[in-house]
Amino acid sequence: MRWALVSLGFVCLLGAAVTYFFARETRGRSLEDNEIDNDDDGHVELSASGSLPSDQVQPRACAATA
Repeated sequence: MRWALVSLGFVCLLGAAVTYFFARETRGRSLEDNEIDNDDDGHVELSASGSLPSDQVQPRACAATA
């Protein structure tokens, strides 16, 4: 039981260290500023309805039914 708690504590500390060193600082920034930075990474922004804008929709290839 002791080793299980020690190993879980180690994983928790490792996760805290990874978060501290690799997560972006967002203090004092709005959500819009953070979204603009994410758009620079090549992510596609959804419209207000939650779907892709019409210029970014790609048609699907459908199998012909006989």
